[in-house]
Amino acid sequence: FNRLVDAKIDAKNPRTQNRHLPKGLLTKRFVKLFTFICVTFFLIDCYFINSLSFLISPFVIVFLLAYSYTKRFTWLTHIWLGLCLSYAPLGAWVAITNQWPWPALSLGLAVIFWVAGFDIIYATQDEVFDRKEGIYSIVARLGLVKALWISRGFHLLSLLWLILFGIQNQLGSIYYGTVVLIAVGLFYEQSLVKPSDLSKVNAAFLNMNGMIGLFFFLGILLERITHFQ
Repeated sequence: FNRLVDAKIDAKNPRTQNRHLPKGLLTKRFVKLFTFICVTFFLIDCYFINSLSFLISPFVIVFLLAYSYTKRFTWLTHIWLGLCLSYAPLGAWVAITNQWPWPALSLGLAVIFWVAGFDIIYATQDEVFDRKEGIYSIVARLGLVKALWISRGFHLLSLLWLILFGIQNQLGSIYYGTVVLIAVGLFYEQSLVKPSDLSKVNAAFLNMNGMIGLFFFLGILLERITHFQ
């Protein structure tokens, strides 16, 4: 859906001109149909999971689809994307417990600032284009130097929320060791991107964040396994 909404913008941007819609590899009709099918199955799945999942599912869909328009009116689009992705752990909590995910809110906030931080890094690639086309982002508004410092601040906040999540849920040493590993990963990610050198943006944005997500999963898994032994 995001590619559908951004099709005209992507066609103008040299970095995105080879995506499927600008190149004509997919039709807009197909993408609309595919989006409709995905939304439909999401709602059906939520109905069969539990009552609370189904109750909140339309709001999740609206908020998620609305993200694609935020870059047209607010430079806080990075935070909005973080909110969308935070629904993954919060939604998992609801799916399993059929209760509001209060104990997982700190984890949701950690995801918000983690995602917002790396989305700023991703947006550094389009600073000049975004300014020219009137697209909103922290990078386009404040410039590379200030934006990257904000990205670092967001990642620090993410780590603090991860620590609070561990405290609130009485997690042990394996979890906190994982948080330390994530901190090292985020520090390395930030070190890859400099205002004078954006050549390693993809390594920072894709590779490192994929590894950080895997670290967190494995850390939580090991923590729970040892807890139940």
